[in-house]
Amino acid sequence: MANKQKALVQAPPNTLNLNLNMLKFENKETFFISLSGLSLVLMGLLMAFQSVAEAIIF
Repeated sequence: MANKQKALVQAPPNTLNLNLNMLKFENKETFFISLSGLSLVLMGLLMAFQSVAEAIIF
């Protein structure tokens, strides 16, 4: 349990709030699904931003 709390503290504020809300339900399946969905959204945003940044800079 200590490891999970440590990981949550290091997360960005929006992610932290989402994870704590999911933990209140104590439904592990929903918790992990939300984590995977959020990570996919973040990766998509990063890839989109990277291509836009490369077009502007170079």
